Amino acid sequence: MQTRLVYYFEASLSKGDVNDNTRDWSLYILDCAFSVGVVGTLVVFVWRGAWVLFDLYLFPENREHSAIGSLILGYILVAVTFSLQPLMRYACSRLTGLARLIAADGFLLLSFIGTVNVWRGIWNVLDLWLLPEDPKMSCWITHFGCFVFLVLLNCSNSVLVRGVYIDAEEEAGKCVVFPCHYLRMFFKIEREKKEARRRNLIVASRDLGTRGDPSGKDAENGALLVNSSVTPVIQPANPESRV
Repeated sequence: MQTRLVYYFEASLSKGDVNDNTRDWSLYILDCAFSVGVVGTLVVFVWRGAWVLFDLYLFPENREHSAIGSLILGYILVAVTFSLQPLMRYACSRLTGLARLIAADGFLLLSFIGTVNVWRGIWNVLDLWLLPEDPKMSCWITHFGCFVFLVLLNCSNSVLVRGVYIDAEEEAGKCVVFPCHYLRMFFKIEREKKEARRRNLIVASRDLGTRGDPSGKDAENGALLVNSSVTPVIQPANPESRV
């Protein structure tokens, strides 16, 4: 009796791909479990430790000064790290081995301290001055209102810190690059739409000119050119990280 193989994912499998697909799915599940259960948990630990240390050591007796101090320190460090980013990208693209790993991790640690302080400062400022007498309304405003605003900006994916990478393993110094492509991508898409509309108008005018000329080759062969409206489709390149 001949045995027949039954595939659950019929659209994506061929006869020779069963083992490869099973291995890919197994690695995908393990990757997800490791990213969420191990890396994600450790990230929360690191954030909690840094956050509480600033609670304890940065003006612990004065919440207002602590919040404003975090904002100032955070934005200064963020400005420094973005200014150093081209230099660090150049350095990491040429360093190898342990030196590259130390340089990348040191830069990312500095960036992390700045990020924690920005988050902590904004969080505490909202707690202190955005409807402190009505915390429920304050939370609804910041949660729902700001999420809707992100959706309108097409940036809601930035709510998630997406991706898990191996330190210093991305090529060409990308391991120290923070992708911020919103305005550049927006203007690029608008330029491409404008160019597509211009090309569409040129094609439409040529079609009209050909239809108005009965002596053309298409008219001799009895072919009829139909002037159809073409909708350009712009598919921007996917940026490498979150806004």
